[in-house]
Amino acid sequence: HVINPFAASGEEHARATRLTLASIAVARAEAAKHGIRVQPLAAVLPADRGVVANMSASAALAAAGVDGAAEALACCVHVEEAELTGTLAQSLPGARHTLPLLRAILRVGYERGTGHYLVYSNIDIALQRDAYVQLAALLRRQPAVPISSIREEFERIDAGFGLAAAAARRGKGLPHPGHDLWVFPREWVPKLALGEVVLGVSLVAMALNQALLGLSKCRLLQLSRQLTFHAVEGESVVKHKRLQRARSDRLFREKYTAYNCVHTRHQLARLMRDEAFRGCWLAQQVARSLNAYKCPMYITQLPESLQKMWADATAELHGRFPQTDAVQDSTAKAVAGGRVAVR
Repeated sequence: HVINPFAASGEEHARATRLTLASIAVARAEAAKHGIRVQPLAAVLPADRGVVANMSASAALAAAGVDGAAEALACCVHVEEAELTGTLAQSLPGARHTLPLLRAILRVGYERGTGHYLVYSNIDIALQRDAYVQLAALLRRQPAVPISSIREEFERIDAGFGLAAAAARRGKGLPHPGHDLWVFPREWVPKLALGEVVLGVSLVAMALNQALLGLSKCRLLQLSRQLTFHAVEGESVVKHKRLQRARSDRLFREKYTAYNCVHTRHQLARLMRDEAFRGCWLAQQVARSLNAYKCPMYITQLPESLQKMWADATAELHGRFPQTDAVQDSTAKAVAGGRVAVR
């Protein structure tokens, strides 16, 4: 199970990381009772070395009151840290944020992991105690079908919220429409058509789902079984999307999203060369999402090399998605004619 912890910039993120580390330790102990071995791995940037060890004591507090709290105290022993290489700052000239490439994180899981399957989840997503047990049961029935688990959201939590409280509220949270945890064969990692998509920006889930379906013959098991959760002190992003930095911060919403748009569309064009993928239900959804995020409007903010990647992929895909082609052509003409301001 590979995660990407990083030094907390505020108490909200620190609390989420504590919950995640504690939950992995407790779920790992529960899995061991069922003969399931889980190897936690932390893919970290050089500046974040030691972040897991620094969180160990507070992670134990988050696990207080549940069976397995002792394991949470020693979570730093169970989670192996490994440096990742590959960031937005290296891939996008002038980028101010050191956001990791998704493929770099997965590569750590591939190279340092020893399990048959790889679990990847966001660092602010915690597990319920039976998560690994439930996932393993599903994989036994359909070993070649990747899994995407959708979380539930607990809002307005208090300072003492921990795993015991999350277990008590299980099934009573808000259903989140996004994807935050995936499971798939570890050997797939080098074959995933991901390009250089970065974390912390829109379209990450769409890009990973697209890559997985490209290898699974268009099969994906989507779960909403409350195996994972996210907890916030205030209002949830489920109700208020503007609370997400990916939507509220203009740089993230425009230029950085455009960057992910380019790599997602480029990989879509690559996958569409395979006749087996052309009829996949997700292909149309990806094409729609690229328009929904207004990608054509913001591509001009990127370097010429990335603009060319977008143009080449667009030309290759022309005619594949008639409805989205019409929307994109209209937007492109509006931008060129100055009717849409792109700053």
